[in-house]
Amino acid sequence: MDAPVSLEQLIVSAGHKPSPSIARFEHDAAGVQRQRMLAGASDRSEITRSTALFSLAELDTAIADALALAGVPVTDLGWTLGIGSPSRTVTSDRPALDPQFANAVRSYLSSLAPAVIGLTDLAVAILRSAQSGQEGRLPGRLRKLGFDYAKALSALERDSSTPRKPRSARSASRAKTMAGSAEPASAEHTPPHDPTARAEGDVFSRGVRLARDRLAPASAVTAGALAAEIQREHGDYVGGRFAQVRLRVHSGPTASVADWLERVRGLYADTQTDVIDVIDGQLVVLGLAELDEVLEDALSAGGLLSAWRATARALPRNTKADRTKWTSDTPASDDLLGRRFLAEALATRLRSMAEDDSNSFLVHIDGAWGSGKSSLFTFLETELRGDFLIVKVNAWREQQVGVQWWTLHNALRQAIETDAAHGMAARARSHVDVIRTRLVPFVATVAALIAVLVFLFVFNFDVTLGGEVANSIGKILGLLTLGWAGVTAAYGFIVPESRRSAEAFVAKSANPMWEVQQLFARTLLRTDKSVVFLIDDLDRCEEQYIIDFLEVMQTLVRDTPERPRGRPSTKKRPAGPYAFVAADGQWIRSSYESHFGKVKITDVPGRPLGYLFLEKIFQLQVRLPSITEESKRAFFDALLTGAAQPASAEQRTLARKITEQVNNATTAPEISQAAEEASTLTDSDTRMKVLGAAAVKFSDPTLQTGTRHELGRYWKLLEPNPRSIKLFVHTYGTLQSLRTLEGIPLQTTPLALWTIVEIRWPMLADHLRAHPDDIDPNHRGTPEPIAALLATPDVSAVVASPDWGPLTPSQVRECTGIRVGASADTD
Repeated sequence: MDAPVSLEQLIVSAGHKPSPSIARFEHDAAGVQRQRMLAGASDRSEITRSTALFSLAELDTAIADALALAGVPVTDLGWTLGIGSPSRTVTSDRPALDPQFANAVRSYLSSLAPAVIGLTDLAVAILRSAQSGQEGRLPGRLRKLGFDYAKALSALERDSSTPRKPRSARSASRAKTMAGSAEPASAEHTPPHDPTARAEGDVFSRGVRLARDRLAPASAVTAGALAAEIQREHGDYVGGRFAQVRLRVHSGPTASVADWLERVRGLYADTQTDVIDVIDGQLVVLGLAELDEVLEDALSAGGLLSAWRATARALPRNTKADRTKWTSDTPASDDLLGRRFLAEALATRLRSMAEDDSNSFLVHIDGAWGSGKSSLFTFLETELRGDFLIVKVNAWREQQVGVQWWTLHNALRQAIETDAAHGMAARARSHVDVIRTRLVPFVATVAALIAVLVFLFVFNFDVTLGGEVANSIGKILGLLTLGWAGVTAAYGFIVPESRRSAEAFVAKSANPMWEVQQLFARTLLRTDKSVVFLIDDLDRCEEQYIIDFLEVMQTLVRDTPERPRGRPSTKKRPAGPYAFVAADGQWIRSSYESHFGKVKITDVPGRPLGYLFLEKIFQLQVRLPSITEESKRAFFDALLTGAAQPASAEQRTLARKITEQVNNATTAPEISQAAEEASTLTDSDTRMKVLGAAAVKFSDPTLQTGTRHELGRYWKLLEPNPRSIKLFVHTYGTLQSLRTLEGIPLQTTPLALWTIVEIRWPMLADHLRAHPDDIDPNHRGTPEPIAALLATPDVSAVVASPDWGPLTPSQVRECTGIRVGASADTD
């Protein structure tokens, strides 16, 4: 057996030079391997190919993107390998390589002319060895994951940092002898000189050099033109989203290609060499976006630039400290306040629900005007698109139509037709469905029309007499035209295809909403996807319209029949439908209380009339997370400078470590501990991303199961009905994600007690949210109605019981999203 060898030794003995990133990789991979051994996932102390491939993807986003393009994201690879949070420490100055990993590198290096070997070279070596042989566990693991070798190798080799010239037969043989390889020497000959070979001092990757040479270094171009040239070869950046961007190659300032690249190089001058040893296509495009606003605007569409910066292995120096832009009040596409993570958490929970429960579910997104509800919907649509059919409705705009059920159905029908592969067939199916809704009156009307036409034809025409054939044909065509017009009129009168016919439909039907439900159920069956309605701007509508709209939501979305009348039972409707309604809760409650103000009803303590209506309609209420001082400052800085300041290499390394802890956590306390460590991150944008990952992790289905078990002991404090128990579980999980996103990790008991207050006495919760000190029985100045409510046995059992509480003012502040310092009254 060969003696253990380090990676740097192997590279040098093969006649090459290791890049500075090789040493960093060795130490990281050794830490990961040690962690795998401690966890029982590996029985080897040497760095294996599997561990090496994972570590390479963690260190280099280009490698991670190549693996993802081939069907294996880094997270999936990590779960397959049983990799936990790496210790980042080694027991030897020179970590040894597993023989299979060493042989893979030897074989690859033996085919190259002397060069500087970087991380991409190691990834190519590993994948080539796994593709060509079946020894070891890596080939089987990649095969089970459905890995596409061709895509990954193509992406890696296109952006290799060094031109890969084969060696001559003599030099290859000599190199293999030096490396101790038993493989036969290559017979390939050295090709002509590569014009894109990197000159001394040239820090750009092969892909960038190719783009530079195609355009000619001295030619004057825009930043968009240079980015478009890189896009030609690397449209797969950011999961393929870069290829979809339409770049404005003729807009913006111009400079020579060489000048653009030199300016980009200056943006990375302070970046440590252990972070990047070569400026590849991704870093060039990010740098150009920093230099040119036209390119920046093009890349910002759909949040692409924000997502790109979040995953980049390095960021260019910010040059916009002295520039400001006008910004619109439209829904945000860049995530500056963490709304994307809330959207991801909600989407994760919705997917889990759709798998376990086929019933409908309505969610109220509560927030004041301008708090970001529409922006949340933008991110939520991105998260859900593909798995669900998204139906968007702007209630304020549709208020002028006035027929709420027709607005919902029309939006649903249009979404299905847009999503269908054949739009014409989908539209024809829509007509058939609406006819079947009132089939009997429609058929009766058409039959009567046909009888009239037959009567006119039989008793008024004789096409054999008088030689007036032409005249008779004209009359026949006239009758057919009249018949078609009559059928069309019958269709428009009988079925709800337009606003006017929808109004007539309701006015003339004996049981209109039952027939509307049937039509809605038929339409839902025309898609194989679960339907999600995104209802926005309802809090801008008039009182009566709001009440009517929510009534229709209750009737159609929550109470839609599983199978319409006459529909074969073999066709099962997908889970749902679901709906998210964005509206200021106070506005909605006031509408109900004003409309039903004269109705005599006994209020439930802590739940006035408006709250009761919302509780009846929605199964979950989600309040938008509060804007913390840190996030407010980051948002303000981003508006002033146009981009967040890039985090340091140390901050990114620490953030990556904490994120790994979050991703590998299996219990809620482990996630909370990792989220607490995020408070050590000084960069606000980086901290938000780590906390966002933790907030999303709380939505993991396996963790939700554990949470239900953990909450079982609080059942005595809930109302004795199944709905209350379900609402408690859903609300607790949502609050857990929200507080984590705000950087406020909480213990179970205070958050569970506060959750019970929110769902049983929402009026009390709203008051305490603004006046947390009033929960203290010794606090002076508590309003009499609130003090009386707190003194009732049911409320006192929750907030003041020695077995569970008491809830303190500081705990109320933290449970509602107000960060306070550590206090002795927390348990």
